[in-house]
Amino acid sequence: MASLRVSLGRFLRRPEVTVGLGLLVCLSGLSEILEELFEGYESDLRGVHGMLAFGVITLLKGLTELVEGVELVTIEIEEVKREEAEHRRAGPPD
Repeated sequence: MASLRVSLGRFLRRPEVTVGLGLLVCLSGLSEILEELFEGYESDLRGVHGMLAFGVITLLKGLTELVEGVELVTIEIEEVKREEAEHRRAGPPD
């Protein structure tokens, strides 16, 4: 599971993904505008397609960041518990 999260996180942080997403959102918006301006212009690309892509990418980025945060907190908690256990084993200071 961790390797999937790492791979997905690396993919989503690539500049090409951000540029591609921005291009898709712009093209879908432009397609909507052209349909409003010109009567004969029709396209299957709608603004909702761009918004859906934006939503999916944003959701995946957020989920990978959330999982990373939980992992970091879990590691920190384990380190604190280990330090407390070592402190108890060492006994009270002289």
